[in-house]
Amino acid sequence: MKRIIAIPYNKNWFLGGNHFFNDLIDSFQNYSHKKIVFKVIHPDEIHNFYYDGIFSIRCHFLSSIDLRTINCPIFLYHDDFHSYKFGRILPSKELERIIRRVDLYFTTYLNYFDLKLFKSHSIKSHWVPWSVPSSIFMNTSFHDWLMRENTVVISGMNSYIYPLRKKIFTYSKHYPEDIIKGLDHPSYEKNRGLIGDTYYAFLRNSKGAFATTGEAPINFSVMKYFEIPASGCLPFFEDNPELRYLGFIDGENCIIINEKNFKQRINIIKSPIAVEIAQNAFNLVKDHHTHNNRIEFISNMIANFLHL
Repeated sequence: MKRIIAIPYNKNWFLGGNHFFNDLIDSFQNYSHKKIVFKVIHPDEIHNFYYDGIFSIRCHFLSSIDLRTINCPIFLYHDDFHSYKFGRILPSKELERIIRRVDLYFTTYLNYFDLKLFKSHSIKSHWVPWSVPSSIFMNTSFHDWLMRENTVVISGMNSYIYPLRKKIFTYSKHYPEDIIKGLDHPSYEKNRGLIGDTYYAFLRNSKGAFATTGEAPINFSVMKYFEIPASGCLPFFEDNPELRYLGFIDGENCIIINEKNFKQRINIIKSPIAVEIAQNAFNLVKDHHTHNNRIEFISNMIANFLHL
C-alpha cells in the first residue's frame, strides 16, 4: 500500500515569476511512484484526512502554523536560504528555525551547505537543483534553429545582486545595434511580463541566451541555467560552484563567460558549432534535469526515511 504525502498548496502563493512552483506541484501530483503518492490539498484541509507525512514546497505553509502541532514527518523543498538586511545578504534565521523541525530538507542550492548557520542540519539536507517540466521539450526543435534571430537574450532582475547581469544589461542599452537582446524581470508579485510558456516562446526566437549568478554566497545556478538550454538556446553561462556537478562543460554544452570576455564570446552564436553546443545542452537538461528526475529522487529519499 502506498504512503500518502500531503502537499499543502494555495495558488496565491506562487504568482508572477514564481510560476515554477505551480508547474512543480502539478508534476508531483501526476507522478507515479511505487511506494509514495503525493496528494495536493488546500492548507485549511490539513486536519481533515489521514496522511503519512507533509511535503511543503517553500515555507508558506510551515511559516503559518505552530510546528509543534504537527505529529507526522515533515519534508521541505525550498530555494532561497538568504535574506536581505541593510544592503547585506544574510542566511535566513527563519528558515533555519523551520529546518530544525523538518525531517528531510531539499535545497535547490549547493552553497547552502557552506553556510555556518545550516551546517548542523547537513545530515538531513539534500541538494536538489532546479528543473524544468517535460512539456518544454515538446515545443523546442532544432529543425528551424537557423531561422532564429542571431541574438543573445539577457533577462531577469537587473540588480546589483547580479553584477555580471547588470553589466550586460548596461552594455546592451549603450550598444542597441549589437546582438544582445534585453528583457526585464516581470516581477514576482503579479502575473505580468513574460513568464512560463510565454517566456520559453520568447527564448525560442533567439539562438542564444545568458544565465548569470550573484556574488557569494548567492553564486548559484538560478532557473535560467535550465530553462535556456531546454528552450534550444546556446547557453552563455557565468561560472559557479554547481556547474560541473550539473554536467555543464565549457565548449561542449555551454559557453562560459565573465565580465572581461562576454562581448567577444557571444560572437560564437554566428559560428557553425553554435547549434551543436545548443543541442548538447538541450540533451543534458532533457536527460538529467526535469521535474520527474527531481521527483524520483525526492520520492526515494522519503521512502527510505519511512523505511518502505
